[in-house]
Amino acid sequence: PSILLRNGFPGSFLAPVDITNTAAVAQLFIRAIDTNLKPSTIYQASYGFQYSLTSNFVVEANYVLNRGRHLWDLENRNQPILATPGQPPVLAFPNFVQTSGSPTYIEWLTSEGNSTYNALQISADRKFAQGMGLHVAYTWSKALSQVSDFEAGLRGIQNRYDRNAEWGYWDNDTPNRLVV
Repeated sequence: PSILLRNGFPGSFLAPVDITNTAAVAQLFIRAIDTNLKPSTIYQASYGFQYSLTSNFVVEANYVLNRGRHLWDLENRNQPILATPGQPPVLAFPNFVQTSGSPTYIEWLTSEGNSTYNALQISADRKFAQGMGLHVAYTWSKALSQVSDFEAGLRGIQNRYDRNAEWGYWDNDTPNRLVV
């Protein structure tokens, strides 16, 4: 092997890039954070009713909603845009281009994502003799989001110029769930 631990790191191993050299900086993977990054806000509400049909049989129905605002997501700050049809795309930072000619990906952490969750939850409980019981629950729901699951690795948005086109089913959407 060319690098052995006993020899230490080569002298040029941690040589930083001169930040005044735009061409050298453009070859790097750039990650930045919006200076106006906001903490995510989640609004939750539910309402429902419970009714005892007999002394040992209860039914329940609930509506649950969840709204997420200012969810963190990644966007490419140097994403090309077709400003004029028939012309080449315009880059936000035209000096940041890889040696291959492709634009440098500038990963930008923002807090512009949104999500919604709506569910109808229905359950029934029946008590039997000697402490036994039966519980049946069904959830019918829909979860939409503009961003990928943050814990799954932030895959980022596809088009930073049209965030409304990013709405889709959330990664973990489970529209029907039955538990017995």
